[in-house]
Amino acid sequence: MGEEGTFHRMTLNDLSPLEQDILISGPFRLMPDRDKTGRAIIVSDRFKWYSNKTDESRRSMLKVVFYMALASLEDEEVQRIGVVLIFGTSQIVRYDMFDRKLTRQLAQVIFPGFIHMNAMHFCYKGLGVIQFLVPIVLYIIGSDYRERVQIHTGTIQDMISKLEEFGMSASSLPTDIGGGLAFSQKDWVEDRRKRNL
Repeated sequence: MGEEGTFHRMTLNDLSPLEQDILISGPFRLMPDRDKTGRAIIVSDRFKWYSNKTDESRRSMLKVVFYMALASLEDEEVQRIGVVLIFGTSQIVRYDMFDRKLTRQLAQVIFPGFIHMNAMHFCYKGLGVIQFLVPIVLYIIGSDYRERVQIHTGTIQDMISKLEEFGMSASSLPTDIGGGLAFSQKDWVEDRRKRNL
């Protein structure tokens, strides 16, 4: 974005066509409802992260995540209370999908202090390679955030029940992770485009 974008309010027009396509695919989605404490809920699907492990693809993904983070902060209550982040996918995570450099860069975008990350929930149907990847991720995000991480495995209903225990109702979560919310990322993007956001 450069120095000229330092005090510029970021909009969809600041994203390239490729970056807008990445955003629409839904690697990170801001839910319309809040949890019981008023925190914004952002859901991330690892299968939709865009990265072919090149610096160019990483920059595109970082820009999309930065846009999503800023979108969450448009709500003044969220600025005060913060955000809860859910990482999950209904598919099996493979080791070759893991991009350590991108994960580190995303941590620098998500956790720099301008967005208050209250909690992170990793939700996967089975441990598999996750049992090896989670320690790496915890190391990358740093000691300040490790204690905010919860890991949930089992059936989709098991994980939804766990999330409900942490204040997120099933009706506020998208159907693809077992919730009851029919959420369209494409519609969300188009609504923001109409409002010049």
